[in-house]
Amino acid sequence: LTEDLLDVTRIEGGTLPFRPAPFNVDDLLTEVIDEVQRVTTQHQIAMELSAPVTLVGDRDRIGQVITNLLTNAIKYSPQADRIVVRTSHDGENVIITVQDFGIGIPNQDQPYIFDRFYRVSVDDRAAYAGMGLGLYIAAEFVKRHSGSIWVESHEGQGSTISVSLPLGAPQDSHTDLAGE
Repeated sequence: LTEDLLDVTRIEGGTLPFRPAPFNVDDLLTEVIDEVQRVTTQHQIAMELSAPVTLVGDRDRIGQVITNLLTNAIKYSPQADRIVVRTSHDGENVIITVQDFGIGIPNQDQPYIFDRFYRVSVDDRAAYAGMGLGLYIAAEFVKRHSGSIWVESHEGQGSTISVSLPLGAPQDSHTDLAGE
């Protein structure tokens, strides 16, 4: 929570460090998935990775995005036993998707899930702790990489959150993520 609040403050103040460098997307995903897999015994995280690609961006920030998507997938799929991470690319962009088989997101909430402090309304809200910052921070990191993030979801069937990132250097390659 403290780190999330600090990240929000740095994002809004334009002081969040941004260190673009080339990195292998599959290597990053493998590392993040291995870390997150250690915290869940209920869910198996399957990888369906396309041919390896190199992305120019802030590896740590993209790692934070994937970690957030995976931990949300675990949190919001308490009855499921698997999560699937996929990659694809078209020569210009890499697309990373995280699919869960959980409670899903109601249609009326989907346009707002990347807003700061937005929380999806659920009957038993206490069962899903959080401040509504994780997806906001993830969306800001993706936006600063000149990428896009979106959700496809059906209540009771789960959610797929996708991130598209350009393979070249981000357009705004300043030393911070203030961008604008």
